[in-house]
Amino acid sequence: MIADYYKLKEQPFGVTPDTRYLYLSPTHREAFASLLYGVQSGRGFASIVAQPGMGKTILLFQLLQQLRQTARTVFLFQTMCGPKEFLRSLLHDLGVEGGARDVSQMHFQLNECLLKPS
Repeated sequence: MIADYYKLKEQPFGVTPDTRYLYLSPTHREAFASLLYGVQSGRGFASIVAQPGMGKTILLFQLLQQLRQTARTVFLFQTMCGPKEFLRSLLHDLGVEGGARDVSQMHFQLNECLLKPS
């Protein structure tokens, strides 16, 4: 319907945001620059807080796309779980197999994975 009305060749809104349609307003440009700086300077943790629909996910997708060649990334989109399941998912997406059963062993595996050279 939107594509027909605006005579677009393809649907701009999908299940996940498409970075080809990212519009970097001044606010979005600043948020993106802050995320990129946080990663490149080794800050360890960065966050974006905004109402739903304000563009947080598309900024993250753009960041992941930009870092693809220089960083190993993991995108966990379902975090409504306990700490053990979260760590297990994170380790799995990082390619760490081994079946550690307790949280302390999983922390050890995560630290090993993050500290080893690429």
